[in-house]
Formats: sequence, C-alpha cells, structure tokens
Amino acid sequence: MRWEFVGGTRWGLVTPIGHPAALRRLYRGFARPDGAKAVAMVAVTSTSFYCGKHGLERGSNYLLALFGNRLVLARPTREPDANAVLLDFVKGSYRVTDAESGRLNVSFVLSRPYGSVHLRMLRWGPYAVNDQVLERLTAAAAAAERSAARTPPPPLRTAGDVRVFARMCAAFGPGAERATAVAEVEVVGAPGGRGLAGRKPATLLAAFGDRVVLLDPAATSHVGSAPLAAFARGATTVASVARGAKHLDVTLTGPDGPTALRVSLYGEDRIDDLVVAAITGLGSTDGTPQR
Repeated sequence: MRWEFVGGTRWGLVTPIGHPAALRRLYRGFARPDGAKAVAMVAVTSTSFYCGKHGLERGSNYLLALFGNRLVLARPTREPDANAVLLDFVKGSYRVTDAESGRLNVSFVLSRPYGSVHLRMLRWGPYAVNDQVLERLTAAAAAAERSAARTPPPPLRTAGDVRVFARMCAAFGPGAERATAVAEVEVVGAPGGRGLAGRKPATLLAAFGDRVVLLDPAATSHVGSAPLAAFARGATTVASVARGAKHLDVTLTGPDGPTALRVSLYGEDRIDDLVVAAITGLGSTDGTPQR
C-alpha cells in the first residue's frame, strides 16, 4: 500500500493494481472505488452477452474493475453513472478462462454458463501491470473454475429464441441457464398497483422447473434481482388459455390476484409447444399442462 495522488482529484490509500489511466477512470466513474483490487482498460473481441441497447461494441474500450465481491465491466465516464455498468458479476458466478499473456497482448474469456465475452487487456503502461491484473482476476475466479471442473454444467436446453434468451439472462442474472422456456409477453391486465400492464418494450417471461417469472427488459447488467412478478408451481391457477398462430392468451392467478398475459409465440410448433407446456403446467404439481 502507498499514499499517492490519484486521478488529479484526491489523496487516498491506493491498493488497486492498474495502469494510471485505468485508475483515473475508476476514481471518476465509481462513487465508491476504494474497494477495488485491480482495474484495467479492455477491448471486446467477441461476445454472446446481451448488455442493453448498444451492447458491448467491438472497437470500444471499457473499464474492468475487480472488487472484493464482484467484477464490473463499465463504460468509462467522467462521473458516476449507474447506466454505464454493462456487466456486474458477483464473485463465484463467473469464470476466467483461456488466459493468454504474450509479449504484446493479454487476453482472456469472462464467462457464465449461458454466455461469454472475449477481452483483450490494453497496455497503457508497463507490461508487468497487466500480468498482475490477470493474476488477480484468475485468483478471484478460481473457486468457480474448480467447481466447474468438478461438475461440468449441463448443455443449455431452453425453449425459445436466442435473442430472447440472451435478454432474459441479462435481466435474471445467475441461474438463468436453468430456464426451461423464454418468451416476450404483453401484460394485458394485472392486480391493482402492480404497474405491469402496458409496459414497453415487451416484458420477458422465463419458466423454471418450480415457477414462472416476469422480468424487466430494462435490467441488463446480469445482476440477480427481484422479478416483476412470480408464479409458483402448484400455487398458481391457469385459466383463459387460448392459443393462436402467433400468441397464447392466458391468465395466471397467484396470491396477489390474476395477471392476464399475451405470450408471443415463435411460429415453430416444436418450440411453441414447449413454451405453452411450461406455462400451462404451472397449475399442477407435476408440471402436466392444464387443459
């Protein structure tokens, strides 16, 4: 540890490892930067993560910051901005793999079971600094790496469109890969005060083995958060089921009252049958679709 003038704005106890340019962006862009352990400027080579309207764009530079309990990827800003955060992973929920440290570049893959992003660390200072940052990143993800090695994740088997699945993962966070079906839905009617009806863009629906949840499509940082609504299997009544070529109209009634949904179907019978079964099976304890 050492005392050092950071970012041209303050004196503070500096513990993060990182090039001066990355440190300046950390102290400008985060309201509480003091818990950071390592920071770096990175470029995206490729990605399958959904991160909002503009996503992770090739050719753009991002700030990667490792804290004690989370790893954050954000657009560099001149002042703290919650909307600048693109990925916010809790420790233990991500892996760092395919790490390569060469004479010119340091690269690695940041992944979850449902997606990944290939990153190249920018060398804005001594080469050894990026190697030290990479060491801290891999150490922080070591437990998740060992767990994945002991128990490899099963293949993804989620009925739905890849685009909708990616958006759902961003909104749901850790565990999204266990969804059995995903779809976009219009909330036609909801219990008073819920504020769900008429939301734009379409609300996201994710079906799991024990429940169906409605998710906010504006939530894109892959952080686990409370759903807009949840319907537990065996505690939900399924009614007003009407299936057309493009939509499924259904009413789900849980403890808070009835919620009427118009579910957008994909136009492929094999996928649509699985989506409909996942929703209509809520009313039974064994997942058998209600008729």
